Amino acid sequence: MKKRNIYNISIISLIIVYVLIYVVFLLTNSLRLISVFNISFLLVLCFIAYSLLGFRKNKKNYINEYLTRVVFIYCIVTLIIMYGMGFLIGFNKSSYSLNIISVLKYQLIPIGIIIFIELFRYIVIWANKDSKKTIALYIFFITIMDILMTIKLFSYNGIGELIVTLFITVLPIIVKNLMLSYLCYYSGYKTTMVYRIIMDGYLVLIPYIPNLLDIVNILILVNLPIVIYLKANKVIDQRENKIKPIFNTNKFIILKVTGGVVIVVLIGLISGLFPHHMIGIRSESMEPTINKGDSVIIEKLNKDINIKKGDIISYKDKNNIIVHRVIDIKNNKYFTKGDNNNVNDNKELKRKDIKGIVRVRIPYVAWPTIWISELFKLKK
Repeated sequence: MKKRNIYNISIISLIIVYVLIYVVFLLTNSLRLISVFNISFLLVLCFIAYSLLGFRKNKKNYINEYLTRVVFIYCIVTLIIMYGMGFLIGFNKSSYSLNIISVLKYQLIPIGIIIFIELFRYIVIWANKDSKKTIALYIFFITIMDILMTIKLFSYNGIGELIVTLFITVLPIIVKNLMLSYLCYYSGYKTTMVYRIIMDGYLVLIPYIPNLLDIVNILILVNLPIVIYLKANKVIDQRENKIKPIFNTNKFIILKVTGGVVIVVLIGLISGLFPHHMIGIRSESMEPTINKGDSVIIEKLNKDINIKKGDIISYKDKNNIIVHRVIDIKNNKYFTKGDNNNVNDNKELKRKDIKGIVRVRIPYVAWPTIWISELFKLKK
């Protein structure tokens, strides 16, 4: 026990040195080196923790498998909701790229950081299960590291923006790390890896991310860990008190596969990875042909597609995507109008301005996101 305490003090001292170097030198002088420094430090930290404290095998058991499935489903449903909101709110381009340097810098290194943090969390928590004070201390420093590695991604001007940035970033990270540490204590690293790779990994692995307001992000990123914790706590309590929950494991597998397929197709349609993409309609300008709350699937414009009078097309006007009908074509210019509007659109479109042609209408699909959008007044 005394030897292990010395090992823990050594590891925590190393983290303190890291925090000092990070804050004093890297944040002010070497922003380009931060990602490489972070993953290098975490690799060394994991190796030292493994050498001193050992690595207990994460054996399969009921709690482990059950909570992993719960986390997977909750995270997938959350992403579906977030990307559904993106129908109306819009999307930002992420750091996703197929360039080798970009993949290394923006995809592999962030994913590597996630993996090493969760491995380190598992090593130190499972090596100190008999000392909750030590675990609490490790959770504190892991949270500090996570905050530092995340906050570098934000820019701010003035104390006001700094306070907002800290609130937006720090609160969700604190709640997330408390939940992950709880899951790790009872089920090991597999469950926490699933959460991190889905909820943190999508930011660097998917080309487009929903352009949600800060308040919406906070609500999602704070409430999701709380919901997962409450569910996990209930399951663990049932198991420890030998109360067998009524649940069919096969249903979990079906939900897992179905959820995975749905999220891949949904993200592909929204982000434009496919020849077709989907958007939600939030105005009444095309009624009764296309109603407010409907979604439409749009075929991307290419050289083989001929635009005719009467086609319903999409084009971008400032930050809005407009879906209106072509009413006239003159001198290679396209004139459009909403079916429910009294006047034509005040814009002459060239072919390059047109994004695609509406092929399919899906009734009512966008209503949930419209409701959320209007609730939080997410209007452009």
